[in-house]
Amino acid sequence: MIRLPVFLIFLFVIKTVSAGEIQQAEVLHKDGVYILDLKVKLSAPFEPVHAIVTDYDQLHVISEVLIETSLLSEPDAEIKRRRLVVRTCILFFCFTAKMVEDVWETGNTIITRIIPDQSDYKFGETKWQIDLIDDAHSRISLYCELEPDFWIPPVIGPYLMKKTMMREAKKTIRRIEEIANDV
Repeated sequence: MIRLPVFLIFLFVIKTVSAGEIQQAEVLHKDGVYILDLKVKLSAPFEPVHAIVTDYDQLHVISEVLIETSLLSEPDAEIKRRRLVVRTCILFFCFTAKMVEDVWETGNTIITRIIPDQSDYKFGETKWQIDLIDDAHSRISLYCELEPDFWIPPVIGPYLMKKTMMREAKKTIRRIEEIANDV
């Protein structure tokens, strides 16, 4: 976040998202692991942005690929467990993938770690940093590593996966900004 499935964010040359701007966007693929590094300045106040990305039962409102989002339990006082189900298509190849993650919130930082035996991913970690810039702007810094445990077509698959991730990330960031400004 994406994470998010905000982790469905991909690299292209992008200058703006709504009134905000993407300051850095990179998606890499190495040895089956997708790495997303994104920094976005939003034209939206910090408090509503933070509230949106930490409302785990309602994350589906920020992305059309999130078909299910729910808070499952709290394994202990410092950890929340959530479930996300993603449905997306890359060309003619459509798939549904689930992930169960443990989530730690510390101040403005949210860290997630996928539980592989309950997910369609071998590995996944995400770090969200949400910062106040001024009364009308905030920044999301997102770093995510994901290793799918499902088949992705070789050669063209990683390229298309990265492209799809970036497209979905742009949509998700726009949606966060829209919702935050409607509050």
